Amino acid sequence: MAIIGFPVTFISGYLADKVKVNYILSGMFAIHIIAITTLYFVSSATGAIIYGVIWGFAHGFERIALSIVWPNYFGRTHLGSIKILAQSTMVFGSALGPIPFGYFFAWYGGYQEILLLVLILPIIAMILAIFSPAPDYEKYHGTYKSADR
Repeated sequence: MAIIGFPVTFISGYLADKVKVNYILSGMFAIHIIAITTLYFVSSATGAIIYGVIWGFAHGFERIALSIVWPNYFGRTHLGSIKILAQSTMVFGSALGPIPFGYFFAWYGGYQEILLLVLILPIIAMILAIFSPAPDYEKYHGTYKSADR
């Protein structure tokens, strides 16, 4: 995953200069959907490698897209506070994430059902990203001044 994700950050960085960030986010979530769908059908080592490559693409885009989203949507004045809240929420969610997978494995003897359920999350996120263009920062916040820091 990391071997693929690293060079993809360069591609996503280039695209971030050319494409609106909400489209990059929706594309990232589309890649997550493809990855989870691929994982649903994995039954061999080759399938697992293909899944890892797709997941690497998703995370390569994620590293850049999330770094752009926060200042574009919320400005730079309180960027540290916003990012620490978001990062803490992501870490907390990552810590709790294996619990439903464990329960579904115990209940159904596999992961197919939970993968289908989890697929709802990037679908919703993709739709929200498409319809959430970055606000016109100048219109809502005025020009950035060094005193705003």
